[in-house]
Amino acid sequence: MILGACTDDKTYESLGEASILTTIKLNVTNPLPLLVGTDSLVSYSVAPDHATTKEVIWVSDNTEVATVDSDGRISAHKVGEANVLARSKVGYVATASLKVQVVAEIIKVKELIVTPKNPETFETSTLQLNAAIVPENATYWTVKWTSETPAIASVSETGMVTGLKSGIARIKVAALDGSGVTKTIEVKVNEVIPVTDVVVEDADRVLALSEVSKLNIKVQPENATSSALHWYSANQNVVSIDEYTGVYTVKAYGTTTLTAKLGTFEKSFEVTVAEGKINDTFMYGNNNWDIWSGNASKLEVTGDTEAEKRLTVSPVFVGGVNYKGLIYRKGETTFAPDAYPIIATRFKYKASRRKVLITW
Repeated sequence: MILGACTDDKTYESLGEASILTTIKLNVTNPLPLLVGTDSLVSYSVAPDHATTKEVIWVSDNTEVATVDSDGRISAHKVGEANVLARSKVGYVATASLKVQVVAEIIKVKELIVTPKNPETFETSTLQLNAAIVPENATYWTVKWTSETPAIASVSETGMVTGLKSGIARIKVAALDGSGVTKTIEVKVNEVIPVTDVVVEDADRVLALSEVSKLNIKVQPENATSSALHWYSANQNVVSIDEYTGVYTVKAYGTTTLTAKLGTFEKSFEVTVAEGKINDTFMYGNNNWDIWSGNASKLEVTGDTEAEKRLTVSPVFVGGVNYKGLIYRKGETTFAPDAYPIIATRFKYKASRRKVLITW
């Protein structure tokens, strides 16, 4: 049975369309350290702005350690950890979580160590600065980056420097724990000499599966700023390439195009990943080799410059006895003896450890 009623002489207003919160962003360090007996009001933002209701519900999963009120104010009661969850009151679509670490004392920052040393970049290029905090067990790890020479270089909140014009930029990083510790470093911003041409020999366009390397390029003019080139791959599934360094990683057999750009200059190169080719140079790290069942105590890439990089294997040494150091190459490689009939491996070893066995 259906019941209904209507009248022809009355007009009803349409119901408004409701919109719920989809995003909650907590504008606070995560994890958040708090001293026992103190509190902190969490700053947050929500989206969209036109949401019908913007009310947020706050919950702590460990009220013995920390509680949170309806405004997002966290109170620290006991040493330990608690997770605080913020969620939209309507719909429960938007959520955000925060780990709270309640400590008995605040260990302040004593020193900031910025790397790399003697940093340089180019106009329009970027450089990542990193700040290590001393001591390592300092309570607050949040720092603030600022540029004292904004006309020469800018810096992001994460320490990414962008060169704007040639000169010496002064970048300052400050600890935000009340210690007053700061560090100011100079970044040299070099003038960009435009590239008019980039040449890659045909032989250098044949790559190996799992290879990590750079294209061997020649630029014109010879003093052009090749390091300011930006690199792109047409197929990241075959060969991915770092936009700023030009270091590529080969992921699959096939063919793709790598493109170099700088300002209005642009040139592309077709590269092919050839079956049967193996090229592990370790100049840009080690992605292909690993320790076999713990028989080697250490496997690392050593060397200061790209030309000096090599894979170093340290066997297990127990009770004055050297045990076998077994390593293996990960993944699979298709052999093509017609194209690449020779597999060569170069070793350098100490005189007291002469036996090297290679198994294919």
